[in-house]
Amino acid sequence: DRQDGGGRDGRVKQGSNGHVRFNSSCGVQNRRRRLTTWTMLYATTPIEAGQLVRASQLELRPYAGTPPSTALASIEAAAGQQARRSIRPDTILSTSSLRAPLLVRRGETVSVYARTGGVTVRTFAAAKQDGALGDLIQVESTASRQRYAARVSGRRELEVYATGAGVDDYALPSPRT
Repeated sequence: DRQDGGGRDGRVKQGSNGHVRFNSSCGVQNRRRRLTTWTMLYATTPIEAGQLVRASQLELRPYAGTPPSTALASIEAAAGQQARRSIRPDTILSTSSLRAPLLVRRGETVSVYARTGGVTVRTFAAAKQDGALGDLIQVESTASRQRYAARVSGRRELEVYATGAGVDDYALPSPRT
């Protein structure tokens, strides 16, 4: 945690998760009460399910109390993400309300690349699942109807990792002496 400010009152802490906490003390019948304020990310306009979130739809605001464990605290964490469900204005955004944008949709014909060494082979398949960048999804070959897993690498593009034969696979055994 990083601390800025000083003294007992007005101490600001910023954690590695991006949350900012402000601690202050006030006297109430000779007792000290600690007020913690967090900076949370709020939607300022309605965001429809499936819509990409724009920075202009977001605002950082103080939040007093204990924040939800999955709450987001930076605009960068949400901008460019896709809403999983509709989000109303003045709602705190959380990791469960957003996801990486889908680049492959179930039923689409996709290009599947296999790369090894300096060789790239492309084939086509039907996506059996939706997927975002980096997701491993099931696809079905359009030629053989065989199912296999491939990793999403771009818009309607996936990759499988091919392993090529090495020199040892073709080398002759050394003569025995």
